[in-house]
Amino acid sequence: MANGTSTNFLAPQGFQLGIQAFPDVGFYAQQCSIPGITLPNAIQSTRFSDIPVAGDKMQWDNFTINFMVDANMANYLAIWTWLTNLGHVSDDTSFDHNKQTSTGVMQILGANNVAIRTVFFEDLLPISLQTINFTSTDSDVTYIQGVCEFMYSTYRIV
Repeated sequence: MANGTSTNFLAPQGFQLGIQAFPDVGFYAQQCSIPGITLPNAIQSTRFSDIPVAGDKMQWDNFTINFMVDANMANYLAIWTWLTNLGHVSDDTSFDHNKQTSTGVMQILGANNVAIRTVFFEDLLPISLQTINFTSTDSDVTYIQGVCEFMYSTYRIV
């Protein structure tokens, strides 16, 4: 065992997701990931060869969530309305264009569903909401899932 005292491993099933702009909307996330980060290198040119050095601009992968669409479609419509208002497709006069982003919170749960870490996504902004399909040919009920992709300025894990 390497320098740590914990022999328990993190289970991928324990997490909760919330978006500050929609405190009363449940997102029933089925899948989401802590996005990857990259620090591209910079090149320091010399007379003899180029030397790679640490860059100074982080690159953040997008944040994608798969969620169960509730029976009233409240969670799907919350994101749909957010996107259409951002794109000025809607005439919703109640939308505050000065508040285009929100904070997202993903809680990672450990044993007994107790939060062990929290991931805060700053300046969360939806960029896509995937198609949802309805079909009457399935003999079993398969509940609808939505998929939404977000950009953000940064995230931190506490």
